Amino acid sequence: VTPSSSTNYAVVCVGPGGNTSAQTAVNVTSPNPTASLSANPGTINSGGAAQLVWSSTNATRCTGTGFTPNGSTSGSVTVSPTTDRTYSITCTGSGGSATDTALVSVQDVRLPPATANLTARPISITQGDHSTLSWSSQHATTCTGSGFSTGGATSGAVSVYPNKTTSYSI
Repeated sequence: VTPSSSTNYAVVCVGPGGNTSAQTAVNVTSPNPTASLSANPGTINSGGAAQLVWSSTNATRCTGTGFTPNGSTSGSVTVSPTTDRTYSITCTGSGGSATDTALVSVQDVRLPPATANLTARPISITQGDHSTLSWSSQHATTCTGSGFSTGGATSGAVSVYPNKTTSYSI
């Protein structure tokens, strides 16, 4: 027999010396659910995102902590925590419940500060002559000159024609 629920069975035997009966029960229990939750990647840079993926067996509904699986027993969702965060999922079915967790670690990536260098060649000129200003930078996304235009470039050179002693900066 393969009952789908707990069932009592009985047998009656008849013979010349009389009748007899016996009973037994087969208890059917629901299988225990399983839950699996993973984070990919498990470590992100500050401002980044990770994908949580969950699945279950023998479950009819799943609930999450830190994210919303909308009752689905499998799926994925993107999360963007700002600090280390442990997410959990609990999946329930007629056989009970199961829980799993996944950690997303957040690395605080600090870029080095921008640096800039500005030189004039030659540094001394006679009135009417020009000097070439050259600049370069590291870890900068744009540069702005004072007294001259860089066009936003992080490195370059431009000629200037000052008629008096002038200070330039970037």
